[in-house]
Amino acid sequence: MKETKKYCLTKKTREVDGHVLYRIKALVEIPRFAVNPGDLGGWVESEKNLSHEGDAWVLDEAMVYGDAYVYGNARVDGNAQVFGNAEVYDNVWVRDHAKVYGSARVYENAWVMGYAQIYGHAQYYGHYGEVSGYAQIYGSARVHGSVRISGQAMVYGNALVYDHVWILGYAEVFGDARVYSSAKIVDHAQVYGHAEVCDFAEVRGNAKVHDYAKVSGCYTQVFDEAEVYGKARVYYHSVICGSARVSKEIRGEYVMR
Repeated sequence: MKETKKYCLTKKTREVDGHVLYRIKALVEIPRFAVNPGDLGGWVESEKNLSHEGDAWVLDEAMVYGDAYVYGNARVDGNAQVFGNAEVYDNVWVRDHAKVYGSARVYENAWVMGYAQIYGHAQYYGHYGEVSGYAQIYGSARVHGSVRISGQAMVYGNALVYDHVWILGYAEVFGDARVYSSAKIVDHAQVYGHAEVCDFAEVRGNAKVHDYAKVSGCYTQVFDEAEVYGKARVYYHSVICGSARVSKEIRGEYVMR
C-alpha cells in the first residue's frame, strides 16, 4: 500500500552548515498542531528527516537536517534545531532555540526549550520532564521521569537522573553519579564519581558529593562549602554545612566546620 504523504518540500531553501534545507508544506490536516493543508511548516533537508506517519511536525523556523529523524507525534518549533544522528519522537516538544544533536535520543513526553542542548549519546525521556534555560545533557547521560533541569545546569558523563529531580542554577551531575527520588541539586553544587543523592535530599551552594558517598532522606541537606566523599552515608535529617568534610556515616546530626 502506497504511503500517504502529509507534506511536500517547497522550492524555498536556506543553507545551514553546508546543508541545503527546504521549507515544508502540509498536504493534509494535522489537528493536533492546528495545521491545515497548504500551511507552510519549518525546514528539513530531506523527507528522511520527518516521518509522513503520525502527527510529527516541524513549524516556524525550526530545522531538522543531517541524518536526524523526527517522528511519532513529536513537535519541533520556534528556532529549534535537530541534526546529526539525533532522534526525536513520541510526544516530545522541542522549542525556542533548543538543540538536539549528535546521537541523542529524546522521547516519550519530554520537553526541551529555551537554549537547552542535548547531544552526544544522551537520552532524555519521561513524563513531561523539562530541560530549559541554557541547561545541557550530554555524553552518555540518561535523564527520565518528571525531571526539571534549568539555568546553566549540566548532566553528563554516565550520570543517571530520574524521578522528580530538580537540577538548577549552575549545578553539575557527572561521572557515574545517580540522582533520583525528588532530590534537588542547585546553585553551584556538584555530584560526581559514583555518588548518590536521593529521597528528597538537597545539595546546594558550593557543596560537593562524590566518590561512593550517598546522601538521602527528607530534610537531609548539604550546603555552603561542605564536602561529602569516600563511602560516607548521610541521612535521617542530617545537615552538613560550612566547610565540613564528611567521609563517614552521619545519622540525624548537624555538622558544621
